[in-house]
Amino acid sequence: MFELWSSGVGPVRHTRRVSTIPEIRTLPVPDGLEGERVDAAISRMFGFSRTKAAELAAAGKVLVDGTVVGKSERVHGGAWLEVEMPQAPRPCRSSPSRSRAWRSCTTTTTCS
Repeated sequence: MFELWSSGVGPVRHTRRVSTIPEIRTLPVPDGLEGERVDAAISRMFGFSRTKAAELAAAGKVLVDGTVVGKSERVHGGAWLEVEMPQAPRPCRSSPSRSRAWRSCTTTTTCS
């Protein structure tokens, strides 16, 4: 966070904003995944667990050739797979703190 003085009014705080626009990735399905279930194809292509891939499909965030599909539908080679990527978790801040009673260092983690 930065503090700037503008026109003597007081400090102006600038913070990093997280975009609320979803990230959508579109890839062609490789021929090697012909006949695979949608959740298995997403898992292999994007590195998600099958559970996470199934959750995305159940939420309507997966399209094959422009049509919303369920997790158990099959893909075919050359089809276009479109996935709305899940939001990244907010970053956590760790700050060391010293306990006088124990005279040891501990780390406090704060997530916002």
